[in-house]
Amino acid sequence: MSAKKIISLIVFSIGAVLVICAIHYMQTALEAKQNITTLAGTSSQEPLMVIIRDALKTEVSQNDVPLIYLLAGGMALLIGGGSALLCFKDRL
Repeated sequence: MSAKKIISLIVFSIGAVLVICAIHYMQTALEAKQNITTLAGTSSQEPLMVIIRDALKTEVSQNDVPLIYLLAGGMALLIGGGSALLCFKDRL
């Protein structure tokens, strides 16, 4: 295997790991938001519960943008590495 193909495979692998991590952490954040809604109760009109629920959701939502960047970066590496692998494949 040539050095270009090895580097492309490494970039592709790193992209795949980043995408898998981003999806996992997005699912974890979604579950946390659902748990907050369930535990705090959406129908509760108590001002203290509304404040607590909103504060907890805000804390969980702070990671949304970095997770989107992680997913986008992983997809870019995945596409770039995959296309490089196809370009550098051994020709017969």
